[in-house]
Amino acid sequence: MTSSAPQSARTLLTTNSRKSIMNAVRKEEEQFEHDLVIQAAVAQFASAKYLIHPNPGNEKNVAVAHQHPDIIVTERGSARIRLVIEVETASTIDAQELNHWRTLAGLGLPFYLVTPYMSLPAAERLCAAAGIKSHFGYYVKGELGRLKIVLKKEPAAHNTSAHAPVR
Repeated sequence: MTSSAPQSARTLLTTNSRKSIMNAVRKEEEQFEHDLVIQAAVAQFASAKYLIHPNPGNEKNVAVAHQHPDIIVTERGSARIRLVIEVETASTIDAQELNHWRTLAGLGLPFYLVTPYMSLPAAERLCAAAGIKSHFGYYVKGELGRLKIVLKKEPAAHNTSAHAPVR
């Protein structure tokens, strides 16, 4: 990956700080949904080539440039970050999240914003209006109620042809 991001923004930092406090913005049921989406992404995208590092809830297990996105994807055997993913629920797709999204998009790494399917247009509009360069994805309940995460393939701000573990 060629990037102008500083080395610290391209490598994974492991932290031991964990918080068990519920996200104040989300209702308990939406926090549960949020964390289920993160679990589903770990299961869906983990492969022989990629490792998925989650930060569910308010846990701060791993960081990049002092930020703790919901998911950080690295190549297996390397601390080099390939992309970051932020998961939102219906109630957290609003202007209050723009600064957080802007910070993650500014890391110099491919940034994906993953939302419920029905909320995707609103997230795309918010990012476009705020000038935030993001890739987008969505989640839906599939067969047997399992969550499926879909990362849209078209690039927004970055060339992701070699980055995203999209199957």
